[in-house]
Amino acid sequence: MDPNSSTSDNPRRLLLINYEYPPLGGGGGHASQMICRHLVRMGWEVSVLTSRFDDQPKEEDDEGVRVFRIPTLRRYKEKCSVFEMAIFLIMSVLCAPSIYKKTKPDCVLTFFSIPSGPAAWFLKELYRVPYVVALRGGDVPGFLPEQLATFHKLSSWLTRLVWRGAKALTTNSQGLKNLALAFDQQTPIHVIPNGVDERFFLKRNFTAPKPILYAVTVGRLSEQKKLFRLLQVWKQLQGEGLMSIKLNIVGDGPLRDRLETQSQSDGTLNQTVFFRGWCDRDLITRHYHNADVFVMSSDFEGMPNVILEAMASSLAIIATKAPGTDELVINQKNGFLIDKTQLGDFASYLKGLLAQQDALWSLQNASFELVQKYTWQSVSESYRDLIEGCLSES
Repeated sequence: MDPNSSTSDNPRRLLLINYEYPPLGGGGGHASQMICRHLVRMGWEVSVLTSRFDDQPKEEDDEGVRVFRIPTLRRYKEKCSVFEMAIFLIMSVLCAPSIYKKTKPDCVLTFFSIPSGPAAWFLKELYRVPYVVALRGGDVPGFLPEQLATFHKLSSWLTRLVWRGAKALTTNSQGLKNLALAFDQQTPIHVIPNGVDERFFLKRNFTAPKPILYAVTVGRLSEQKKLFRLLQVWKQLQGEGLMSIKLNIVGDGPLRDRLETQSQSDGTLNQTVFFRGWCDRDLITRHYHNADVFVMSSDFEGMPNVILEAMASSLAIIATKAPGTDELVINQKNGFLIDKTQLGDFASYLKGLLAQQDALWSLQNASFELVQKYTWQSVSESYRDLIEGCLSES
């Protein structure tokens, strides 16, 4: 047996740092929770340093994961401002030494190089504890350049410091790895995809054609998601008299008011487009299971959890081409990839699936088959093996 491997008598100890951890945040927080829980089931001792919200306890147990929550002035569960991220960065650096002394980790895993990475770098400098950085998208220079170029330019020195201090970096897609390599090539980068919860898995059987086609999209209502494109598609459908293709938009964010205002101003659009707001995981699951098709209109993604969840729910996928998305959607097998300049294709494919529901079922079935390898168990095993490898080199 490898002397560095975890045993019940000498378990590995890991500290995960993420500014978001459920019930806070979105995909990154959820991914870190799933990895932590599975590592605990493998016999590891896992602790988390994360943000405290409202009256949450300073310390709690999450299915065997020891969670330390620090004050960060966070105001919302589902989103975090740049200012609040900066507060987390400062507070995590200040609090990390005391949490290290309580947990004595063999390694630190940090989700997002900024704002979580500096605390991991600081622990390495103080206690020589190695760390691994999981890059998630917005923390990679070049991601969403229209919105994040200034932030990336100002923080590039800190990003480079965090990356070069790490034993390894991970990305959740090859596209994100390529973007990271364009910024810096000095630290090894490993691709470990996202996983999907068992609760989303729903294998569908072909049924008689239905008179209505239900589409769903899930995510933060921000500029990245380009949801105004979907409103254009549904406006085109209604202009052709098609009121039988419905869209549920699940999520909240800074653009929700503008999106709803546009929907209401476009005559009858609010009869086919419905804003469901922020939902807990159980309700999100029901929205997937009640839908036929998942739609996404963004230009940039890492590896979107929502597409994995939609595939597990046996949904056909129609999405604009984006790095990460194009690694999950195989054109004309489990869905369709659309050029962002050809939104008319969106409407054409939706109309086609309403008219030919045997073809819809074929796409749905392919989604369910393709997603089988994306489990949190396999993702967590990959992180385990990577961390073990990094420790054996220390």
